[in-house]
Amino acid sequence: MAGKKWDAFISHASEDKDFAKPLAKILARLGINIWYDEFELKAGDSLVASIDNGLANSSFGILILSKAFFSKNWTEREYRGLTTLELNGDGVILPIWRDVDRSTVANFSPHLSDKFALQADTADLQSIALSIVEIIDPDAHSGIIRRKFYRDPANFVQKNVPLSSLKSIIDAPIRHAKFPSHFESRVFLTWSILNDYTGWSLEYFMEGFQKDSHPTQEIAIWERVAFCLSIFEKNNRAPSKSVRKSVFGFLMRFWCAGEKLDLILKQSDLNEKNRSIVLHAIGLLAAEVPYAAGELEGTDFNKRFDKENFPDESVNNVVDEMIKR
Repeated sequence: MAGKKWDAFISHASEDKDFAKPLAKILARLGINIWYDEFELKAGDSLVASIDNGLANSSFGILILSKAFFSKNWTEREYRGLTTLELNGDGVILPIWRDVDRSTVANFSPHLSDKFALQADTADLQSIALSIVEIIDPDAHSGIIRRKFYRDPANFVQKNVPLSSLKSIIDAPIRHAKFPSHFESRVFLTWSILNDYTGWSLEYFMEGFQKDSHPTQEIAIWERVAFCLSIFEKNNRAPSKSVRKSVFGFLMRFWCAGEKLDLILKQSDLNEKNRSIVLHAIGLLAAEVPYAAGELEGTDFNKRFDKENFPDESVNNVVDEMIKR
């Protein structure tokens, strides 16, 4: 499915435009490259021909299954063709049930009734859109959730929110069971500064990188946060808990959520002295840092499904490499 022009297209009956069009707009705003306009199905259209065309150019096909969708008098050939498209590996079909039940879907296509489906009757459009993003681009989904979480600095101040809550929001499989020692050292040094502000355990902090597809990208951002905090601590001895909360929230919004500096300054409750210290710390890095996290949203980098590969540090591998030379 690599190299296709679109992430997904939406196939729907014309009667479901009131649902399909807003969904397409939300997905586009969330960074999904969506193909929508040409997939409004009307009486007489060929379902398989339409979806075949969509899957030829898209990695996923989102089908809005409704009473109107089923009323188009699809032929048995259309039912069989729909299943064949996916079995041939041409793409993945993501059904959304709208005001229909399993028996109704099964009467149309037993194959579709057995597939995981999103329920339009029990979830709002935003939740459905986020679920679709999670399936299409898990890294982008994590980024969206993190940005939303980072916008509230209270979430990061001395256990205001249990770690279990954060885990449930940003949950992902372990992608890296073991890191090289040099990377673990970077994580440890960064955590040693952040710990005074977050209360996170080292194990929890490390696990976040194990779940990330591109942990060197992630640690680089956290290192910037830690550096700015260290500069602030050096220039402001024993800051109060409320000041620490404001400083940490400021840096989260800038480095992790990618918000504009002028907006953060406008909403910040830091006094002039503390603002100057934080801006000075950010300025020290500005010439060396080509991006903040938010600037990666929607780029080709976040569209990658592969993960970083770290070299094995075992002695035998090092010796083997020396022999080869």
